[in-house]
Amino acid sequence: MKIIEFIIYNWSDILLVFFVLFIMIYSSFTNNLGYLRADLFSLVTEAEKIYGGKTGEIKLMYVVKKIHSKMPAVLKAFLSEKQLEKIIEKVLIKAKKIWSEKPETIESGESAWR
Repeated sequence: MKIIEFIIYNWSDILLVFFVLFIMIYSSFTNNLGYLRADLFSLVTEAEKIYGGKTGEIKLMYVVKKIHSKMPAVLKAFLSEKQLEKIIEKVLIKAKKIWSEKPETIESGESAWR
């Protein structure tokens, strides 16, 4: 009963604390996600250079394994492997476009992520 009374009398403070925590986690997550995409571009390029064509599954496993070891704990808590694979697929689409425009980015390992 005392817990309910506490919640009733302090609902605005409790809501404020949850809101601040949500903003902190969300901003950390979105900021880290930008860095994650840049790292993924480098890893996708590295996998392409190492394994070449027609080895999509191997390259995907390579990138997932490498990025998972680099990911901050905040992202590991919120991203499942399936979500990570979807992000990798989106990065790959952009990477293929960059590679077609600048083929030297594959060989030099230059990060052309924008």
